[in-house]
Amino acid sequence: MTGFLDNTPVRLRFAAVLAVAALLAGWPGHADGRSRSNATTVAGGQCVQVANRVGGDILVNTCDECRIAYIEHQRRGQGLPLNRSYRISAKSKMELSFVGSGKTRVTSDGPCDPNKPAAIEDVKDCAKLATGKNGQPALLNACPVCRGVVIERVGSNGRRDRETFALSPRTMLPVAQRGAAQIKIVSEMACP
Repeated sequence: MTGFLDNTPVRLRFAAVLAVAALLAGWPGHADGRSRSNATTVAGGQCVQVANRVGGDILVNTCDECRIAYIEHQRRGQGLPLNRSYRISAKSKMELSFVGSGKTRVTSDGPCDPNKPAAIEDVKDCAKLATGKNGQPALLNACPVCRGVVIERVGSNGRRDRETFALSPRTMLPVAQRGAAQIKIVSEMACP
């Protein structure tokens, strides 16, 4: 008995065998070439996975929210791995810049803004005056959004001096005393 591939050229037989092997392996899982194993969220709530490609690795975010992925890339023959973090938009992918051989893995991922407020206008009283490790005054922004802060320095002679700062989310910024007897926050607003 003869098979259906007996009268076909070798190239077509080889292509047919490759097609069957690809179907059995489940590749590609999607039209854009992602493998099926990277298309769903893994146990533990991790949304970002690495899709290994011949031309380089790609981070794929399968969730409906922005994620920050912490990755580790280990090159063959080198002792310490490279650790980096990437911000990946919802339902998107990002090509990694690692060239050559090596193994990339996602060590963890989390939301871009874990304490996202309902609206930026609702955020108030984020800036506080604090004392830094060196005993000098500092401005502290405890909120997850940028805040514009105006401080006023009052000298012992009653002279008033104002200065404006833009504080990044969750940061502490030292404030120069400049001979002031008192420093206070005059106003606070959302960054433009």
